Amino acid sequence: MLDSFESISALIITLSAIFAALAGLVVLEAFFRNKLKLLFDDVNYFIYFSMVSGYFLYALGEISFYLSRQVFKDASPIGIHDIYWTSGAVLILVSFIGLAFTLFKEHGGTAKFGAMLIIGAALLAIVLTIVLGTKGKQASFFSIFYPIISSLIITVALSTVLFSRQLGQIAKPLLIFFLASCGILLGDILFYFSVSISGYSSLSLLTNLSYFWGYTLSLAAFVSLKLHLNRSALELEAKKASRR
Repeated sequence: MLDSFESISALIITLSAIFAALAGLVVLEAFFRNKLKLLFDDVNYFIYFSMVSGYFLYALGEISFYLSRQVFKDASPIGIHDIYWTSGAVLILVSFIGLAFTLFKEHGGTAKFGAMLIIGAALLAIVLTIVLGTKGKQASFFSIFYPIISSLIITVALSTVLFSRQLGQIAKPLLIFFLASCGILLGDILFYFSVSISGYSSLSLLTNLSYFWGYTLSLAAFVSLKLHLNRSALELEAKKASRR
């Protein structure tokens, strides 16, 4: 009975990842349009393009993980999904670091920077305590790496919460991406426990629910960002038309 629930939940999370990947692909395609390129300077274009690419790769990783485990019955601890997830995590981390640096440079905020460091340090300490303080027989490098890098992503992504007012309309998709990363972090922690401590079956449903949250919110963020880009492009065209 439990195995059937696990299979169904794994399929549902994969479907959410598929829809997120498709939405991410649509947004990535939009970044190559000349009209949308005019909405960003070079630095911001790199930041948002890297962010979208990272969450897109996350979704591809989930799809490939399902295919390798459920379809091809490959039980090896490392696979192509780890390449997607690692590449996606690095891109997301770099993009949020760039965004945080830009926001603090333009708007300042010593108190906000201190709050981000304190919250981030506490979060990282909790994650390190969990993954390094708990000795699991089956723990692999990636099962330890993912929650650590996810905690770092959330730390720097806090800048989107702290500067939501200054970000304007684009704050909405960025905040949704932040919440998506919170779901992914929770999933990474639960996955570590389920694999290294108690066995996968006991926590797989909670793990899949957390990842489902992460990918579904990624889908919502992609849609929100695409709508924002379309509105901004139309406003830009209207301004150009009024000057003629």
